[in-house]
Amino acid sequence: MLLQDAPVESMIAAPKDWCPNPYTTSCLRVHGSSMSPLISDGILVVDFAQNNIGELDGKVVIAWQKNRGLTVSRLKRYDHTIVLGSENAIYESVTDEHRK
Repeated sequence: MLLQDAPVESMIAAPKDWCPNPYTTSCLRVHGSSMSPLISDGILVVDFAQNNIGELDGKVVIAWQKNRGLTVSRLKRYDHTIVLGSENAIYESVTDEHRK
């Protein structure tokens, strides 16, 4: 199942300038400490239309990684290597080769 096909739990309203792509924007409930202190347990708003790796370099993303599943991480790109990093130093970064 794709994340955007998951059942809707509830709906919220947001100002239009917060949500440039309303049809591809969802809220996800998250928990864990890997992104602390930046992000704690709660709800994240995710715009799935923004998926160009070059434009997401340095940004916090929701990513699927083959060994960990869905993760909230900071994406860094170094040549052909993608690094998914945590804000919390006790967690190791995950690397993955990116093919053009």
